[in-house]
Amino acid sequence: MKKFLKIILGIVVVIGILVGVIVMVTSGDRDIARNFVTWASAGQYEEARELLHSELQKEFNVEKLQASFEGVKPYTEVSFGSVETASGRGTTMEGSASTEDGCTSKVSFRGAERQDHRLQHQPALPRMITPPGRRRGG
Repeated sequence: MKKFLKIILGIVVVIGILVGVIVMVTSGDRDIARNFVTWASAGQYEEARELLHSELQKEFNVEKLQASFEGVKPYTEVSFGSVETASGRGTTMEGSASTEDGCTSKVSFRGAERQDHRLQHQPALPRMITPPGRRRGG
């Protein structure tokens, strides 16, 4: 019985370490994506654009970024419920962004593995999934 408990404990420890490593590896990606959405929605287009890879910056100028976020209220909370990372494939994140008045938008980012800390692939821009003035779930 003691041997069985030690095996189970060992498995739990290994799983805990793996989860911890994944969280640490993807925390920078989550911060970059969160800052991009927060800054762009608040009208800080230059700052948000700086988070994009240099090749993407060439095709996604400040005016295009501004047009994409036109009419979007500033997001106050951004969270990612799904974060996947794989060697050679980068990180994929999906979650939601919420405004102060309860409007919730779905956000997703797909980035290639990168050498620097910038988004390489154009993020899917936020889309409203809850009409303004209505709280999600009610």
